[in-house]
Amino acid sequence: MRPRLLILACVAFVFAALTLVPAGHAAAAEPAAETPTARDTSSAGFSGWATREAVEDQGRRWVVALNTDDRKVRGPMFDTFYSEVYLRAMEDEYRMHRQIETVRDKVGRLEFHRADASVQGEGEERRATLHVYAKSKKDGRWRDLQFVLDPLPPHRIRALLAYPKIDGPPPPRGGER
Repeated sequence: MRPRLLILACVAFVFAALTLVPAGHAAAAEPAAETPTARDTSSAGFSGWATREAVEDQGRRWVVALNTDDRKVRGPMFDTFYSEVYLRAMEDEYRMHRQIETVRDKVGRLEFHRADASVQGEGEERRATLHVYAKSKKDGRWRDLQFVLDPLPPHRIRALLAYPKIDGPPPPRGGER
Protein backbone atom coordinates (compact mmCIF):
# COMPACT_ATOMS: atom_id res chain seq x y z
CA MET A 1 0.00 0.00 0.00
CA ARG A 2 2.82 2.45 0.80
CA PRO A 3 4.42 2.27 -2.69
CA ARG A 4 1.03 3.12 -4.19
CA LEU A 5 0.68 6.20 -1.96
CA LEU A 6 4.23 7.25 -2.78
CA ILE A 7 3.53 6.97 -6.50
CA LEU A 8 0.31 8.99 -6.12
CA ALA A 9 2.17 11.66 -4.15
CA CYS A 10 4.90 11.85 -6.80
CA VAL A 11 2.32 12.11 -9.60
CA ALA A 12 0.51 14.90 -7.73
CA PHE A 13 3.77 16.77 -7.18
CA VAL A 14 4.84 16.48 -10.84
CA PHE A 15 1.37 17.48 -12.00
CA ALA A 16 1.39 20.54 -9.73
CA ALA A 17 4.90 21.54 -10.77
CA LEU A 18 4.12 21.29 -14.47
CA THR A 19 0.77 23.07 -14.35
CA LEU A 20 1.25 25.96 -11.92
CA VAL A 21 1.20 28.52 -14.74
CA PRO A 22 -0.21 27.34 -18.08
CA ALA A 23 2.00 28.18 -21.05
CA GLY A 24 1.30 31.60 -22.51
CA HIS A 25 -0.55 32.82 -19.41
CA ALA A 26 2.12 34.66 -17.48
CA ALA A 27 0.92 36.52 -14.45
CA ALA A 28 1.05 40.28 -14.54
CA ALA A 29 3.85 41.54 -12.36
CA GLU A 30 2.80 43.68 -9.44
CA PRO A 31 4.61 47.01 -9.21
CA ALA A 32 7.45 46.89 -6.72
CA ALA A 33 7.39 49.38 -3.87
CA GLU A 34 10.66 50.98 -2.81
CA THR A 35 10.06 50.31 0.89
CA PRO A 36 7.21 47.93 1.66
CA THR A 37 5.00 48.76 4.60
CA ALA A 38 4.08 46.26 7.30
CA ARG A 39 0.69 45.85 5.58
CA ASP A 40 2.42 45.11 2.21
CA THR A 41 4.72 42.57 3.83
CA SER A 42 1.89 40.87 5.68
CA SER A 43 -0.11 40.34 2.47
CA ALA A 44 2.81 38.11 1.31
CA GLY A 45 2.51 38.93 -2.39
CA PHE A 46 -1.28 38.90 -2.61
CA SER A 47 -3.14 41.94 -3.91
CA GLY A 48 -4.20 42.82 -0.37
CA TRP A 49 -4.81 41.66 3.15
CA ALA A 50 -8.46 40.72 2.44
CA THR A 51 -7.37 38.55 -0.50
CA ARG A 52 -4.78 36.79 1.64
CA GLU A 53 -7.33 36.13 4.38
CA ALA A 54 -9.76 34.66 1.82
CA VAL A 55 -7.03 32.37 0.48
CA GLU A 56 -6.01 31.27 3.98
CA ASP A 57 -9.68 30.53 4.78
CA GLN A 58 -9.50 27.76 2.16
CA GLY A 59 -7.14 25.96 4.53
CA ARG A 60 -9.71 26.19 7.31
CA ARG A 61 -12.40 24.79 4.98
CA TRP A 62 -10.07 21.94 3.91
CA VAL A 63 -9.62 20.93 7.57
CA VAL A 64 -13.41 21.06 8.09
CA ALA A 65 -13.80 18.75 5.07
CA LEU A 66 -11.16 16.37 6.47
CA ASN A 67 -13.01 16.20 9.80
CA THR A 68 -16.39 15.59 8.12
CA ASP A 69 -17.50 11.94 7.89
CA ASP A 70 -20.53 12.40 5.65
CA ARG A 71 -19.52 12.44 1.98
CA LYS A 72 -22.81 14.15 1.04
CA VAL A 73 -21.84 17.07 3.29
CA ARG A 74 -18.16 17.05 2.28
CA GLY A 75 -18.72 16.84 -1.51
CA PRO A 76 -20.09 20.36 -2.04
CA MET A 77 -17.15 21.77 -0.03
CA PHE A 78 -14.67 20.73 -2.74
CA ASP A 79 -15.82 23.55 -5.06
CA THR A 80 -15.04 26.10 -2.33
CA PHE A 81 -11.31 25.40 -2.11
CA TYR A 82 -10.09 23.22 -5.01
CA SER A 83 -9.03 24.79 -8.33
CA GLU A 84 -10.57 23.88 -11.67
CA VAL A 85 -7.25 22.24 -12.62
CA TYR A 86 -7.42 19.97 -9.57
CA LEU A 87 -11.09 19.15 -10.05
CA ARG A 88 -10.42 18.12 -13.68
CA ALA A 89 -7.33 16.09 -12.73
CA MET A 90 -9.16 14.13 -10.03
CA GLU A 91 -11.87 13.25 -12.59
CA ASP A 92 -14.49 12.27 -10.04
CA GLU A 93 -15.58 13.13 -6.54
CA TYR A 94 -14.80 9.63 -5.24
CA ARG A 95 -11.04 10.22 -5.70
CA MET A 96 -11.23 13.53 -3.83
CA HIS A 97 -13.01 11.84 -0.92
CA ARG A 98 -10.41 9.04 -0.87
CA GLN A 99 -7.52 11.52 -0.79
CA ILE A 100 -8.92 13.38 2.22
CA GLU A 101 -9.89 10.13 3.96
CA THR A 102 -6.38 8.73 3.39
CA VAL A 103 -4.84 11.81 5.01
CA ARG A 104 -7.31 11.56 7.90
CA ASP A 105 -6.50 7.85 8.39
CA LYS A 106 -2.82 8.77 8.67
CA VAL A 107 -2.97 11.93 10.85
CA GLY A 108 -6.39 11.72 12.49
CA ARG A 109 -8.88 14.54 12.81
CA LEU A 110 -7.27 17.96 12.99
CA GLU A 111 -7.77 21.04 15.10
CA PHE A 112 -7.16 24.07 12.87
CA HIS A 113 -4.75 26.64 14.30
CA ARG A 114 -4.01 29.02 11.41
CA ALA A 115 -2.90 29.23 7.79
CA ASP A 116 -0.18 31.22 6.02
CA ALA A 117 -0.39 31.90 2.30
CA SER A 118 2.28 33.52 0.17
CA VAL A 119 3.14 34.27 -3.44
CA GLN A 120 6.73 34.26 -4.66
CA GLY A 121 8.19 35.36 -7.97
CA GLU A 122 6.71 37.07 -10.99
CA GLY A 123 5.53 36.08 -14.45
CA GLU A 124 6.35 32.47 -15.38
CA GLU A 125 8.12 32.03 -12.02
CA ARG A 126 5.10 33.06 -9.90
CA ARG A 127 4.26 30.43 -7.25
CA ALA A 128 1.59 30.49 -4.56
CA THR A 129 1.65 28.27 -1.49
CA LEU A 130 -0.49 27.67 1.57
CA HIS A 131 0.69 26.23 4.87
CA VAL A 132 -2.05 25.07 7.23
CA TYR A 133 -0.98 24.53 10.84
CA ALA A 134 -3.18 22.07 12.69
CA LYS A 135 -2.90 19.77 15.68
CA SER A 136 -3.75 16.08 15.33
CA LYS A 137 -6.43 14.85 17.70
CA LYS A 138 -5.07 11.33 17.10
CA ASP A 139 -1.52 11.77 18.40
CA GLY A 140 -1.41 15.39 19.64
CA ARG A 141 1.33 16.31 17.14
CA TRP A 142 1.38 19.48 15.06
CA ARG A 143 1.13 19.18 11.27
CA ASP A 144 2.11 21.56 8.49
CA LEU A 145 -0.22 20.79 5.59
CA GLN A 146 1.52 22.18 2.50
CA PHE A 147 -0.58 23.09 -0.53
CA VAL A 148 0.24 24.45 -3.99
CA LEU A 149 -2.21 27.16 -5.05
CA ASP A 150 -3.17 28.62 -8.41
CA PRO A 151 -0.71 31.49 -8.95
CA LEU A 152 -3.51 33.87 -9.98
CA PRO A 153 -6.67 34.87 -8.10
CA PRO A 154 -8.69 33.35 -6.59
CA HIS A 155 -5.64 31.20 -5.64
CA ARG A 156 -7.52 27.92 -5.16
CA ILE A 157 -5.79 24.69 -4.02
CA ARG A 158 -4.09 22.74 -6.82
CA ALA A 159 -2.43 20.01 -4.79
CA LEU A 160 -1.59 18.80 -1.31
CA LEU A 161 2.16 18.26 -1.34
CA ALA A 162 2.95 17.06 2.18
CA TYR A 163 1.79 17.09 5.79
CA PRO A 164 4.91 16.64 7.93
CA LYS A 165 4.98 16.62 11.72
CA ILE A 166 6.40 19.82 13.21
CA ASP A 167 7.24 21.00 16.73
CA GLY A 168 4.66 23.78 16.51
CA PRO A 169 3.51 26.49 14.16
CA PRO A 170 6.02 29.23 13.35
CA PRO A 171 5.22 32.85 14.27
CA PRO A 172 2.67 34.48 11.95
CA ARG A 173 4.08 36.33 8.94
CA GLY A 174 4.03 40.10 9.12
CA GLY A 175 3.04 40.11 12.78
CA GLU A 176 -0.64 40.71 11.95
CA ARG A 177 -2.98 38.09 13.40
